[in-house]
Amino acid sequence: MNRKNRMIMVSLCFAISVIASSSLCAIYPDSYSGKENVEGENIKMESLPPDYAVLNQIWDAPADQGWTKALPQPDGTVLYDPSLNLRVAGHVVNDSSVGIVGSTEDNVYGAWQSPLSETTYTGNSLYCIRYTIRTTQTDRLRVPNSRLYTEFLVDDTKLVVAGGNRVGKGPFAPDADGETYNVYIAPPELSGLGKIQMRVKFEMIDFSNNEEGTNYLDEVQVERFSLPEKSAGILLKSYATPQEFGNWRPVILASPYGPVTLGLDGTGLFITTPGPMTNLTHNLGIWTLPHESSPVSFESGKLYRAVYRLSVPTAEDHATVGKIRLFNQNNGGEWSALLELVPDHFQDHMPSIADREYSVFFESMPEIYTGSEAYKNKMNASFEIQDGRKEQKGTAYMKSLEIYQYAIP
Repeated sequence: MNRKNRMIMVSLCFAISVIASSSLCAIYPDSYSGKENVEGENIKMESLPPDYAVLNQIWDAPADQGWTKALPQPDGTVLYDPSLNLRVAGHVVNDSSVGIVGSTEDNVYGAWQSPLSETTYTGNSLYCIRYTIRTTQTDRLRVPNSRLYTEFLVDDTKLVVAGGNRVGKGPFAPDADGETYNVYIAPPELSGLGKIQMRVKFEMIDFSNNEEGTNYLDEVQVERFSLPEKSAGILLKSYATPQEFGNWRPVILASPYGPVTLGLDGTGLFITTPGPMTNLTHNLGIWTLPHESSPVSFESGKLYRAVYRLSVPTAEDHATVGKIRLFNQNNGGEWSALLELVPDHFQDHMPSIADREYSVFFESMPEIYTGSEAYKNKMNASFEIQDGRKEQKGTAYMKSLEIYQYAIP
């Protein structure tokens, strides 16, 4: 992908982030007493009994159970910036399933969302959302991207945390018979913000004229588990010193994005945004670990946890820092996981002067690459800050990253 196309792709992704923000499975017992991890040491892990999962919610006929189109604009409407040729995708219903139609002519984005779930927030928990998806596209290399996201909202409307997985075209894309994907999210401490509920989303992002077809959501199940101890997993890799961060790379976007400052000092990697110049000019700074520098590769049948330790230097930064995105994906780009911290209404869950840990959970791809394509199994990581409101500005640090591996019972 050349630089011009890469910039267009980033702009489209950014546009969807702005639009989405405005429009709108099993681990280990808490009593597990494994010894403290040493990087790479193999620790015996025990699975949970089958009844340990708490089944909270099932939508087995989303079209009949209150799922609605997430965007207010009619299908086909141009979104954000006409130069990006980004339009609202077609939204359809097939029996009791909801679907989104891809396009070979336009860049399209579509989204269905559940009613606010009866599943309410419980602290120190890990949620597993099991999506069953199928597609009309018979060639898995042409299936449009699906984003499988869950949002946590305060008082029904105020988004504070979102996260989930993106499943792209490739060997583990859905087919006509349907595939089930386990998507995990571990929200940070949200107690005290008010009434917190979940909303589950099914999205399509189709930016390629090689992608075509209609993706359908047939069923969603939501389960909740106690958050596992880090010591219950295998520590694969940690980054905490300037030397260990040496292979990380800064990414600063050119105009129309505003200026950001990225640096590395004795505290860690930092990003500083000055606040947007206008409502449509935002700043986005990214620190990323390139795939070629990552020593970690996906292995079959595993659950991964990336623990990001974040902080801010001052109380003012805590009160004004922009949206933070913590991101992991494979080198092939078809499998990714995200945790997004949204400060538009509250700041209590954002990084503070005291260190706070935020975890991104994600399973291995359903199929591991082999032979000449084995390089696609490499895992990367990113720490991003995006300011979206005039009052959002300031500095946040990523002081460390630890990547753990768990067994999936």
